[in-house]
Amino acid sequence: MINDVVSVPVMGLIMFTAVNPRIMGKFIIPVRHCIARWAAKIAMGAATLAMFWLMFAP
Repeated sequence: MINDVVSVPVMGLIMFTAVNPRIMGKFIIPVRHCIARWAAKIAMGAATLAMFWLMFAP
């Protein structure tokens, strides 16, 4: 349960670091990985919302 809640912001911080040229230099990730990261963040966010919905639904 905690993994679902914590994973979305952690993924965001990791991916923000991965696309920042000041931090990564020439090793930034390509555009197709940026698309995949947003898909993964949306999926994890939806899973977290579904988990809370099912926990607190009457």
